[in-house]
Amino acid sequence: MRFVLSANIAVTAICAITAPICTAQPRFEAAAIQVPTPEQRTPIPLSAEKLAVFDSASIKPSNGPLEGGWVRFTPAGVIGRDISARRIILLAYHLGDIQLRGGPGWLDADRFDLEAKAETAANENQLRQMLQKLLAQRFNLAVHRETKEMPVYAMTVGKNGPQLPDWKEGQAEPSRASRAGRILVDRGNTQHFADTLNNSSMIDRLVLDRTGLQGTYYFRVEWNGNDDFMTAIQEQLGLRFEPQKAPMEFLVIDHIEKPGAN
Repeated sequence: MRFVLSANIAVTAICAITAPICTAQPRFEAAAIQVPTPEQRTPIPLSAEKLAVFDSASIKPSNGPLEGGWVRFTPAGVIGRDISARRIILLAYHLGDIQLRGGPGWLDADRFDLEAKAETAANENQLRQMLQKLLAQRFNLAVHRETKEMPVYAMTVGKNGPQLPDWKEGQAEPSRASRAGRILVDRGNTQHFADTLNNSSMIDRLVLDRTGLQGTYYFRVEWNGNDDFMTAIQEQLGLRFEPQKAPMEFLVIDHIEKPGAN
């Protein structure tokens, strides 16, 4: 799937396993979150020793900048350029930006080039687990999980139904002229679209996919500076956002170090 924004927004790109097309993610400042008591903390259930590992992996300082960097997931592994350690963690644990807490200043400031190869073809979940293992090995990352009820948006289908064209891998994008100042283009399922929104600065709370839609779609949203982004989604895609509260999981960094030489 792919996500495109105007050039004046810094983005980080991530590609879906099902298609070699990038999804870009604008940076998003983490919101302040109340820290639960030690009794409320839930340790990470997966032991790093039990996770699958990459056959080979290289992490080195980036020579960027590359307008926010990019990451590509393929069955053969993961490649990233000019990405922060924070972004690698978010990808490994499949989190939105506000679901990660703690860590030193270099977590965002330092940039890395990543190239990790799987021994055999791997799906997206397996690659994320391999990234978790790599973070434990190379960054000495130690984390724990916490759960807190917080405001969210439930993304549902509008009263007039969805306005989402079906998309198949290899299919060309619809040709369409635009005078909008900003354009978002995405290809994938509605959960992928929710993930894209969760890693953007255009939505003020986490988005949960409650559409019940199972297909793969072509998403296109256009809006100008004075337009409301969520209203544009509702009018152009037939999706709506219902404010709710839900228990959400957060990842807290207990320890992390800069990676040494490969």
